[in-house]
Amino acid sequence: MPTKKTYVNLNSMLAIRHSGESYIMYCQKVEELARLGVELLVNELGTEGARLVLRDEFMRYLKDYKGVERDHRFARTDRPDIHADQRKRYMENLRGGVADN
Repeated sequence: MPTKKTYVNLNSMLAIRHSGESYIMYCQKVEELARLGVELLVNELGTEGARLVLRDEFMRYLKDYKGVERDHRFARTDRPDIHADQRKRYMENLRGGVADN
């Protein structure tokens, strides 16, 4: 079985304090970080509040975006339409952590 290609690399350590307890989480996959974020949102805002936050956030993105290196467009709908050479520089800066979000 071929391995799934990874387009985004993640190496994070999160210190979390919840209900008087502290713990450290290490995330190496984007999915792990997303699951943790959803769990924290639900704990903070309840299920419906978390849904509203996520719904509002997803509204900022194209519905049919395919992902980094699989789609030439920007994921977010509020990004300006720029020329191909500017897009390439922007994406290089974004990968290097220089571009603003």
